[in-house]
Amino acid sequence: MYITSGKKLPRNLRSRFQSLLEAKSRGRNESEVETELMSSVPFSATSEKERKKRADSGSFLRSLWLDVGGIDIHCLAAGSRGHPVVILHGGGFDAAGLSFRETIPVLARRHRIYAPDWPGFGQSNAMPRDWCVEECVGFVADLLDALGLKRITLIGLSMGGAFAVGFALGSPKRVERLVLVDSVGLGGGIPGGIISYFALHLPLVDELRWALLTRVRTLARRTVCAPLLDQSGTAIEDALDEIIRLARKPGAGAAFRQLQRSEYRRCGLRTNYLHRLAEIRVPTLIVHGAEDRLIPVACAKQAHDLIPHSQLEIIARCGHLPPVEQPESFNRIISSFLKKSHRESVFPKLLKKITLNGAGRVRSPSGPSAIGRL
Repeated sequence: MYITSGKKLPRNLRSRFQSLLEAKSRGRNESEVETELMSSVPFSATSEKERKKRADSGSFLRSLWLDVGGIDIHCLAAGSRGHPVVILHGGGFDAAGLSFRETIPVLARRHRIYAPDWPGFGQSNAMPRDWCVEECVGFVADLLDALGLKRITLIGLSMGGAFAVGFALGSPKRVERLVLVDSVGLGGGIPGGIISYFALHLPLVDELRWALLTRVRTLARRTVCAPLLDQSGTAIEDALDEIIRLARKPGAGAAFRQLQRSEYRRCGLRTNYLHRLAEIRVPTLIVHGAEDRLIPVACAKQAHDLIPHSQLEIIARCGHLPPVEQPESFNRIISSFLKKSHRESVFPKLLKKITLNGAGRVRSPSGPSAIGRL
């Protein structure tokens, strides 16, 4: 079921969306179905001119509600053409529209963007109490099925990066490109070190710390913004306002603490994909803040050495959240990678159509040099 602008769709439109999604899952062309879906959405823009302007720029965000494995999931969507890109946000009080708020409109100019709130985060319903990393990885597959997507570009930040790696390893045919941003899971170290382990497991300390975030802004800034190199500026204050708003929701933070308790062991993280990174065969972009205080940049460098088709970008004067701290640099890096990897994926397909004539010159079946046409 879909929702736009926070309001439920009329009953007749719900059945329309359901039938279109079913058609998509049966193999109909994704672009055609996407166009029909968008034509059924009652956009909230104030005028037809404004709607067209937003649609052309790819900046119009749509709120979707999906039934994913029996859980009501909120998902932001933007863009109506191009290859589908799924963005997985990080932990803490993060949500789909928080860390990537400056990135989604930029990528939506050329791609169809889907950014879900994890169960227990943002506006989505609660995460089941028995979930660990494995269930979150499985959730990605269920999400793609709910959206009718077969093969995607997958972007994961921090905690979301770990789930993205797990999914890419378990379902390689469904991932065309992979982007890991200050990702967890690239080593066995606990983010924040042994202090994070003890703070998490001391009785009531963790719960009290999270509860105080909503009442003491100074504490919230020091705790939430601690991983950031630059803790000042309008963007940071806006993000902090949104974090405090999300933190005031009943049950906020419970899902993240649940995952932390299942993962944080005195000897390190329970889930460590380091020994399997060489199995990732898709083009992979690794982005990392040079001054990340939670996950050392050495983890990104080691992952780059192990993943065959990887590209490493280290952003200077940046901590754990590049999309928030350095949005312009981050967006430029992501956009360039997606454009480059798309071009490289098209080139081999063109080569399959090329034949060698008797003189040894490279020509396409139609005559003109295929290389010259690129």
